[in-house]
Formats: sequence, C-alpha cells, structure tokens
Amino acid sequence: MRAERLAAIFAVAACAALASGCAGDERPFRLGVLTDCQGPFHAYEDAELSGIELPFVERGARLRGPAPTNGVTDATAGGRKIQLVRGCAETGEYTVFLEEARRLVEREHVDAIVGGNGPSIRDVARLYPTVPFIATFWDDQEVTLRDPASNVYRFTTDYGQQVAGLGGYAYHDLGWRRASILAGDGSSGWAAAAAFIAEFCSLGGKIADEAYSSPWVPQKDVAGQALRSHPDGVAVLLTGLDGPLDLTRGVLRGLKDPPKQLLLTGPLVEDPSLLQPIARRLDGVVSTSLIPVTAPTRELSDYRERYKMTFKGLPPSIGDFSFVLGYGDSVRALLAAVDETGGDLSDGRRHLRRALARLRIDLPRGEVRLDSHRQAVTDVPLVTMRWENGALVAKSLRVSHDVEQTFGGLLSAAPPPGTGTQKCVKTTPPRWAR
Repeated sequence: MRAERLAAIFAVAACAALASGCAGDERPFRLGVLTDCQGPFHAYEDAELSGIELPFVERGARLRGPAPTNGVTDATAGGRKIQLVRGCAETGEYTVFLEEARRLVEREHVDAIVGGNGPSIRDVARLYPTVPFIATFWDDQEVTLRDPASNVYRFTTDYGQQVAGLGGYAYHDLGWRRASILAGDGSSGWAAAAAFIAEFCSLGGKIADEAYSSPWVPQKDVAGQALRSHPDGVAVLLTGLDGPLDLTRGVLRGLKDPPKQLLLTGPLVEDPSLLQPIARRLDGVVSTSLIPVTAPTRELSDYRERYKMTFKGLPPSIGDFSFVLGYGDSVRALLAAVDETGGDLSDGRRHLRRALARLRIDLPRGEVRLDSHRQAVTDVPLVTMRWENGALVAKSLRVSHDVEQTFGGLLSAAPPPGTGTQKCVKTTPPRWAR
C-alpha cells in the first residue's frame, strides 16, 4: 500500500511540475492572446478582443461588462475550462511582442498563444516548442512559407494568397499581356506583388513596371511610374495603411476604362470608405475579397448575428473586418482542436499540436485546412465592385478554390519577397489560374 501511495504522490508531483499538464488533470486550459493595448493601433483593441471573446461566448462564457476590454468568463472545450489571459502588444514593435509572449509562457503558464506581429511569432515560438502559437492579424508570408517553426499554425491567408485569382483573371478575362503593379513598399506589398507576378507570368504575361509606395518616405508620382510603360492594365495591391486614395486616384487618371484596366485587392476594398471619393470610377472593377459575399456561408451569417447581439456597443460592421475575423477564427480552430483531444495536454501538448496540424474546420469565411507548413489552405473570392445607392458594394464573381501559399511552388522556390525578387517566368500555373 505504501509503495502504491508513494507512486501516486510522485505522479501528482510530476504533473504539477510540467507546465503542459497531464491527461485527465482538472486544471483550466489557459489561452494567451496578444492584442494592441498600446501604440498607434490601441484604438482597435476593443475590436480585436471582440473577435477573441465571441468564440468564448459561443461556448457558454459571458462578457464581464459592456466593453470587450472588460473581459469574459471561462468557456469550456474538451472537458476543460478555458481561461483567457491577455497580453499587451504593440503592432510593429517586435521587442514588445517577444517580451509579452515570453511573459505569458513563463509567468502565466499559458497553454497556447494567439496573436501576431509578423515573423516575430515564429522566432519566439522556437523558444517554446511545446506551446502552440496561432498566428493571425499580420499576414506576412515568411511566418510559415520558409523555415517554419513546427509549433506555429495559421488559419488565415497570407498577403500572397489574398491576391489569388487576379493574375488569371487579368490574363484570361481581361486579355492583359503586359501588366504593371502598384503596391506598398513593405511585407504586404512585396508578397502581394510576388504572388500576382508568379500567377500572371506563369500564364505567359509580362510585367511592364513595378512601383512601390511608402507612406513614410516622400516619393514623386508613384502612380505615374506604374503607367509610364503603357501597360494593358495596373494591379493596385495596396492596403489601408499605404495611403491608397491618392495613389489609386493617380492611376485612374491614366486609365480610359477602369473595369478593363484596373484590378484591386481584398485588403484595400474591405473598408470601402477608404476609396469613397473615387468610388464611382471603380464601378465594375474586379478585386479579391477577404470574406464571402452575395451568398455568405451559413457560418458567416450565424457569426454576424451573434456578433451583433453580443457586442451591442460596437457597430456590427466591425465584425466583418479581416483582423476581427482572423482573431476569432484562430480561437475557434484552437478550441476545436482542444475538443478533438478531449483536453489532453500530456507529453508537451503533443496531441493538441497534432490535432491542430490535421484540423479541417468550417469557419465563418469558409472551410480551412492546413498544409505541411501548417498554413491555411482555403478559397479566395473574386468580386466585382459596384456603385449602388451612393456606396461601393462587392458582388460575387467567382472563387479560386484551395489556394495554398506556395502558388504551386512558384513562391516557395523564389527568394523572400522584396522589390523585384519574383522573376517573371512562363511555367505551370497554380491550379486555380489554369
């Protein structure tokens, strides 16, 4: 009896000593999240937290107050209580992200982290190989495409995937043979440009010019640079952070027929108010979209209703922003994996990490599975922008199915994206562009 009792005591002590826990223990699953509670994006903290907290509410939790920053009670998944542990990050400040992630793991003993700040999430994840890190919000290609960390997972598309289908539409439908690119001079613009070049050139197209704009560096007539070689059309691959209004207006001045000579991208059109002063001239222009439109999924319709009813102090439209959906999708995927494992955190969370890598899940934006680098493979919609009742509205055009981030190996075989790094080569195109 004494030997059995000692064995039991040692087993309990071993479980207590392991931050990852043992299967069958009753401690809560602690989910660490990193949001913008300081810095230039501090105003978006409530929106980010709303995306995180809604999956908790879907699993029985309650908001602690009228604002998302008031917090949320525990949810349940896999037979465990799920506790939310907040970390204070600042977009663009890698050191802050690293320090807060380390605090969450080492002091708060979280079992997983959801958040993102570019490749820094990959770097800190390598320090804690038994802790799953779910990357979201900042969609840098480098997080998963090259030299990925084995415990980083991303259930959202990267910047390159977000332009999938534009190259094929330009070549097949618009008849472009020479295209110019206007993109932001940073990771989002470089990755988007590389993806468009890979797809368009694989079909036989040529790139007339590449023009990159930075809001931090004064530049003269960037739009003119994209037009100087008289291309068949211009792919404007900007985001809301690139000062898109004046640049897009500059391109429009040089185009006679925008629906046939201009393409846009999802990160630019997800907030139509950014382009409202020139919206009439964008009627009929095609873009990718970050959410399904016209015929949304049942999951998206249900999500919108739940968001509106849960966060009555926020405009319902905030729930459609990609970063809000991204945080929510990441949490939903993680909790689904906890369900699949029955809350088993033993052996360095090995079962949880395996379940995440194998997960196939229906999320508000559609079905998502992960590739061998644990990066999302999913559909990317193409939409036609229409001027209706004084506003720019996206109408469904078609869908690029099963978009994976290598673009059939064309991106993974190239150097990390930068200005001019993606070669224009005719070759086997990605499946969705054929």
